[in-house]
Amino acid sequence: MKRSSPQDVAGLAITEARAREILNERIKVIYRYQPVLLVINAVVGAAMIYGLWQAAPGAALLAWGVAAIAALALRAGFYAAYRRAPAPEERLRVWAGGAVVCSAASGALWGAAGAFLFPPDSLEYQLFILFILMGMGAGAVSSLTTYMPAFYAFLPVSLIPIGVRLLFEAEPIHTALGVMTFAYLGGLSFFASTINRTIGESLRLRFQNLDLVRELSAQRDEAERANVSKSRFLAAASHDLRQPLHALTLFTSALDERITYPEVRRIVDHINVSVGALEKLFNALLDISRLDAGVMQPEQRHFRLDELLARLVNDHAPEAEHKRLRLACAPCELVVYSDPALLERILRNYVANAIRYTERGEVRIELEPAPPHVRIVVADTGVGIPASQHREIFKEFHQLGNPERDRTKGLGLGLAIVERIARLLHHPIAVESAPGKGARFSVTVPLGDPSRVVSDAPPATETRADLTGLCVLVIDDERATREGMRTLLEQWGCRVLAAGSEEEAASAVRAAAAAPQAIVVDYRLREERTGVQAIGRMRAEFGSTIPALIVTGDTAPERLREAKASGYPLVHKPVQPAVLRTFLRNARQVRRAS
Repeated sequence: MKRSSPQDVAGLAITEARAREILNERIKVIYRYQPVLLVINAVVGAAMIYGLWQAAPGAALLAWGVAAIAALALRAGFYAAYRRAPAPEERLRVWAGGAVVCSAASGALWGAAGAFLFPPDSLEYQLFILFILMGMGAGAVSSLTTYMPAFYAFLPVSLIPIGVRLLFEAEPIHTALGVMTFAYLGGLSFFASTINRTIGESLRLRFQNLDLVRELSAQRDEAERANVSKSRFLAAASHDLRQPLHALTLFTSALDERITYPEVRRIVDHINVSVGALEKLFNALLDISRLDAGVMQPEQRHFRLDELLARLVNDHAPEAEHKRLRLACAPCELVVYSDPALLERILRNYVANAIRYTERGEVRIELEPAPPHVRIVVADTGVGIPASQHREIFKEFHQLGNPERDRTKGLGLGLAIVERIARLLHHPIAVESAPGKGARFSVTVPLGDPSRVVSDAPPATETRADLTGLCVLVIDDERATREGMRTLLEQWGCRVLAAGSEEEAASAVRAAAAAPQAIVVDYRLREERTGVQAIGRMRAEFGSTIPALIVTGDTAPERLREAKASGYPLVHKPVQPAVLRTFLRNARQVRRAS
């Protein structure tokens, strides 16, 4: 004898559970229609008694009326008990049996009407009763076919007695009516069985769809958890890796200003190139996190498109010339309405990708006006993209033609950033490409109003302002970062108070007996404290609004939102020396003005 495996037992349990779920739905339908059926039975029963009052014996009618009231009370009692039950699905056999008993009682009542209230000498009244019984049978098809035992408990018992009574009458008309009654009974049974199978199949499909929905929901939740875990990992890795990169940037910047020997200068230049490459990769990760966090808000305005396009061509021309590609741009006199910086990010990614994946031919920036919009297209004669990859290339870390994962070709985040920025700006993007036929990447931008264009002020020439004697408080829990910041700031002539925590900073300031003139603080500090709290403490201690700059290596969306909500200037590690110098120059001007 073959033993059942655990898998067979599990499959059987699942099958029994599903059968129970389907039965529960069938019983629900039976009891759902009970109030309507009670009313119909009461009305039809009363009408039949009234119609037969002159044709049938009064005692028989009275007895039938009492039996009808009892049957209605039985059905009403089962319905009330079912509705009051806290968990009717736990006693399905009771409610299923109740439905059969109630149907049988009702069927017997109507069958008795056909047998005992049958007027033998009046075809008119016979047809009246037959009409009522056939109508009740038709009603049973719509109300009882969800559960066939209840249907079979009602229909045969209600129609067979009058069918037999008709067949035993001598006239051919009665015989014909009897045959027709049994044919009607057979037809109703057939159609009821067909409807029952259809209902069963629909219930099975319904539960299968629910299973699929649950499975898809579980898979979606699992994917979301994986995405959150990925984001947390990237945020943690980015933060931890940015710390030494930030310190390295500070040290190389200090070293860069001291080197005079040509051979050493070349080595330092190579170091700067490598540090710059690392910074670009981290900035791509940061952009993704900032966009996902919602802290990157567009600042849309009306501006001339030709200035943006000329800047793109000018910046990417050396790269194109190095690959012997022609970089061309259509003449443009259009004004558009968008965020200039974010739109430029989209087009820069398009142009950079076009040059990267094109070995010969040209890269063109084309304009296709379609008022009230203009479609900006970056077209190339490169390798092209299969149609199956048109959606995939806008996902994070997805790259074509880079199986060796060459980091000089980026992380595969450029088009993911494009997709997020376009969604933020509500600018539709598209790609048209086929293998060997190049690619056309586009973004559709609203046309602007030339009368509302405000010219950008020319950037001020950066000067190396004298920072000698400026007292700067640096708070960072990474020792290498503190030392790198101290080295660079002291080289600029600043007086530096460096601390690894908020408490150390308070002690250092008290020991120095001097209020800092500027604060540079990491966002995440020891003991779950933040740079915002440290700034607040220093300002409260000295009763002065000391200029402060928050630096962070975090890319976690929730951290970025918290830092941005503080209202303090926020820069991301590694901090460029020019940015730091600009902050300190402004801090000195603020202190002098006050």
